[in-house]
Amino acid sequence: MPALSDVQALIRRSVVTGDLTGVTDSLDVRTEKRIAVHRRNYQSSLVDALVCKFPAVAWFTGTGFVAAAAGNFIEECPPQKPCIAEYGETFPGYLSRRPGAGRIPYLESLAELEWHVGRATIAIREPHITI
Repeated sequence: MPALSDVQALIRRSVVTGDLTGVTDSLDVRTEKRIAVHRRNYQSSLVDALVCKFPAVAWFTGTGFVAAAAGNFIEECPPQKPCIAEYGETFPGYLSRRPGAGRIPYLESLAELEWHVGRATIAIREPHITI
């Protein structure tokens, strides 16, 4: 029986990359369908997070453009930190290199601005003011 940490690493790899090698040996026979559910949830939650994190970009380019770019981005650049709020730092540059991005010459700058505004909002440690 493999160690729990090894099984967890296999499951993470399967969810992030879709590679089921070794997972089906460690878990039961319905592993593929179960991993597929987690993989869809993983992908859709990260796409939603990126679309929500860059609302002005989505408004300028269309939500479909940002969502498609986000779908590719999560495949190529999976999260390395456990906090979704910290995910997407390199997305502005990635977005600006997408086909069709050239029609908005300031796209990368706009996306970087949105990234920094988002970072500032989670950096505030003081409680909000109530009315």
